[in-house]
Parts: sequence; structure tokens; C-alpha cells
Amino acid sequence: MVLKRLKFNLKTLTQKSGRRFKNAPLFLAFAALAFAAGCNAEFYAQFKFPEWPVAGQESNPDLMVKLGVKRPGYAIGSITAQDVTNTFNRISVYTKNQSASVVNPPGGLGVIKLGDYVNLKSLYVSEYNGNGGAVSVTNTNAGSGKLRVMVVAINPYFGKNGNGTKKTHLIFHFEVYPGNGRVNPNNTNAGGYAASEIRKYLIGNYWPALQNAGVPDSAVWAISRRVANGGSGATDVDTIQDKLWLPTELEMFENGNYSTSYESRGNQGYFAYYDSNGKRSKSSGGFYWLASPSKNGNSRFCLVGANGANYDNQNSNISNSGWMDGGCGVAPAFCVR
Repeated sequence: MVLKRLKFNLKTLTQKSGRRFKNAPLFLAFAALAFAAGCNAEFYAQFKFPEWPVAGQESNPDLMVKLGVKRPGYAIGSITAQDVTNTFNRISVYTKNQSASVVNPPGGLGVIKLGDYVNLKSLYVSEYNGNGGAVSVTNTNAGSGKLRVMVVAINPYFGKNGNGTKKTHLIFHFEVYPGNGRVNPNNTNAGGYAASEIRKYLIGNYWPALQNAGVPDSAVWAISRRVANGGSGATDVDTIQDKLWLPTELEMFENGNYSTSYESRGNQGYFAYYDSNGKRSKSSGGFYWLASPSKNGNSRFCLVGANGANYDNQNSNISNSGWMDGGCGVAPAFCVR
């Protein structure tokens, strides 16, 4: 089988002014090199860590730099998969060293804040060939947004679904959806997300692609989550433990409208970054899928609309001609600890 590949290139982001740095001459030298190369200097990761191993200096503005190997003055094109790996490994080390008593801290976890991000230079996802047969994949860019994964929740699953209360964790979610797709080859929500084609695609194709882009397997936790096993015919929830997954309606919205009662606040986390429709709306435009089957029938799954509100008005096989030939957006999430 010939595999087609997706490539999403990032545009450069102009560096914000007004930052102070500990080594200003070095910073200016790097900035001059970037300018001479015809590139806009930028940060590829936004985390306000001090230069390690300085302890207890998180609030010192003279030590504020962005987390990652590359420092100010580097162009986005110079990022490598190893840089992304190093960044997530440092996030993981920091997260594991935090007190387990800090549950759902408002706005952030020390120097990690909701909305912080890591940019990926590019992403290549191979064609899916599952029970529905070969699915055509064509090149799709991410619109005006970066290929960026963003912190949207801190410790949302403390004490839920057997995850315990000692594993501090962060949820990362794509700021834009890199492509469109279908949930199932047939128009059904039977078996729920656990039995869906899109889940197989995310596990078998998308997750390996993220690892190739630098997201380290060792830093990502297959957290226990619960998703209804169907729509109007649901009888229970499935407990799933995946490295990469679609969020549920209650993870994206504090209150659900279309998911079944089997997905309750008691077994669901909430991604606190998404406190408004404006934040849920993606710059890539259009609707994007959620993992929750709709309670209003046996053919639909829940979605987030272009306006950031919740809906259930698309059939699960809307992209029946192929993953990138229409359909709704696919914006997966993963958990780092």
C-alpha cells in the first residue's frame, strides 16, 4: 500500500518586545544573526522557566526565559524533533516534582500556566488502512494558526476513574485542528468512541507521527477516561487508556447538552482553559469532533462548532470519501506527567 503523508509547516511568529533577559548581549547577538538570515526571531515554546538549575526564582523577571533548548533569537525553522523532546522532558520533570496536594490550581501550576504551548515544526501522518479500507489522505495546512499544542488543563483527573491523587498532570490540546475526518466509515455511534475508526487512526497513525515530531512516549500518560458506549442506545461507559485521544463534551464544556448521562461530571475532567466559546473556536475554522456519542440518536457524535459552542448535528461518516476530503476537524489531546 502506498502511504501518503501530511505535512504541516509553521509560519514564523514575530517575537514580542519588552522582555528582559539575564544575558542581554548574548540575546542581541542571537537576534542579529536571525535578522541577518532573513528570519523573524521567535520562541517555539512558551513556558516561563528560569534558567536551570536556579531554584525559587520563578518570579524574577531578569531570569524569565522560555522553556526549551533554543533561546531567543532562533528562527522557528531551526527547531528539531530533539528540541521538542527536550522541552517535554523538562516539563515532565517539573510536573513530577510538584506537590500532589495542589489540585486544579487556578490559572497555573507554578511557572506553567493555562495557555502555555509548544510549537511543532511539522507533522507527518500516514494513511489509515483499517476495517473501512484505505482512506485517502491529502495535504492540508493548519490555516493561519501554528501547529501548536497548548496546556488546557492541570490535574483535571485527580481522584477520578482510578487515576489517584498523587500524579500531577497536564492536558495538551491542539490549538488548531491540522485536518478533517470522519468518526466511522458507517453512519453509526454504536460502540461509542472506544469502537470507532477515528480512535484506531489516532492510536495507530497519529500518535506515532507525534512521536516522530518529538513528543516523547515516556512523558505521556495514558490516563483513564470514561466515554459512553453509544448514543441513544448507550448502556454504560467504556474506560479507555490511550496516549492520544479526542476530548469528550464535558471535558470541553463545563455543562453538556448532547452527551449521555453516562458521561457525568463525576467521571469527567474539565479543561479549564476553555472557559468561553471564543477560546474553543479554532483558527482553522469549522466544526471539530468530540469523543462523546450524541444522546439524540444512533448516528451522531458531539462536536464543537466554528463559534465554539457545542453541537451534535453531523453524521459520524460525513467524510465518507476520505479523511481529508471534507468532514469535521480532528483536534486530539494528550496528557503529560
